[in-house]
Amino acid sequence: MIFSMFLSTSGIVLASSMEGAGTETSPYLIRTVENLYDIPKNPTSHYRLMNDLDLQNLERYPMETFMGVFDGNNKTISNLKLISPAGYIGLFSTTSDAIFKNLKSKNAHLESGWNYVGTITGSALNTQITHCFVIDSKILSSQLAGAICGYV
Repeated sequence: MIFSMFLSTSGIVLASSMEGAGTETSPYLIRTVENLYDIPKNPTSHYRLMNDLDLQNLERYPMETFMGVFDGNNKTISNLKLISPAGYIGLFSTTSDAIFKNLKSKNAHLESGWNYVGTITGSALNTQITHCFVIDSKILSSQLAGAICGYV
């Protein structure tokens, strides 16, 4: 595995610290929390979660817009904690033309003083979400909140 970043001719930083090519037949393989948070470097690629990930004690902001494919591979992301007075709260703030499948979220704690709050995404535009589950989580918002997605 090579740990470096390359700037493509399109100006997109490629997530080369992960195994795979980011394609449908060879998705980037997410094995660590660091791999997970490398997704914004190329938000239009294909990804597959290879291990359960625990986000306990991590202070993170939601990742920006995701427009790729995320296969949770029946793995679990635990302890996502995001508390903000702003909206668009979730693992990803927004998604557009994305696909999420086979993903479990456990023990998430999301709070927003505004709206658009969900464990996977705050707002989903033209996004397919299948076989995704939320377990033992707390989601608070003034309006437009859901276990998986705040607004569709």
